[in-house]
Amino acid sequence: MIDRAGLYGDLIFETIRVRDGKICFADKHYNRLCRGTQMLKFDISSLSEQVFRNEILKALNGKSDARIRFVLQRDAEGFYTPSSNRTKFSVDVFQYHSIHKICHHLGLYTAHKKSCDELSNLKSGNALVSVLAAIYNKENELDDCILLNQNNSVAEAISSNIFLVKNKSLITPPLTEGCVDGVMRQVVIEIATQKSIPVMETPIKVEDVLDADEIFLTNAIDGIVPVEAFQSQKYSKQFITQLKSILEL
Repeated sequence: MIDRAGLYGDLIFETIRVRDGKICFADKHYNRLCRGTQMLKFDISSLSEQVFRNEILKALNGKSDARIRFVLQRDAEGFYTPSSNRTKFSVDVFQYHSIHKICHHLGLYTAHKKSCDELSNLKSGNALVSVLAAIYNKENELDDCILLNQNNSVAEAISSNIFLVKNKSLITPPLTEGCVDGVMRQVVIEIATQKSIPVMETPIKVEDVLDADEIFLTNAIDGIVPVEAFQSQKYSKQFITQLKSILEL
């Protein structure tokens, strides 16, 4: 029998990088998980931050470098209306080799759009737009794709947030544009602000991407990923290289 997670996408998850035995940004991942559970009305009264950390470390089983997927789902019977809001979790561990990743060719996926609402900010089981974009990505031999929202503005990439560099300022869509509330997005904005690097959260059109000096993608696994080309436009990586050094990411 298919459970609620498989049938209704009634789950949220965190994708977490473990480096040298350390859970990177564990507090931010746990806090984001808590925000999501409040929105979805999950009961996580027994899942403290310490339990969250301990379960990840236990699942690692001695591995010092790994990619973790922490999945939390509603553990209930019923159809659309669940019999309770109790939850259960699972921790999946994947091998990870640190590489300096580059997006050589960024495409544009237009067949389906992301909604501009709070649910789009979650890493939930409702990810069909990203799945279909990833299939398009593979069919067209691209490295990643820009996803648009219902207003035909830029939301994010398939599994990353997107930043433009213009005149040494950073520009990224606000959460109201339907992007995931990425942990690495939070980190980049916070540290850049501390380092007096201008950051603007504002809606972005495709024309703005083409007009950018540089582009990079961010997620908790790969950190900062420079983009070399979007459509026919090619980009420098000079400021991004400096930024990675400044942010120590």
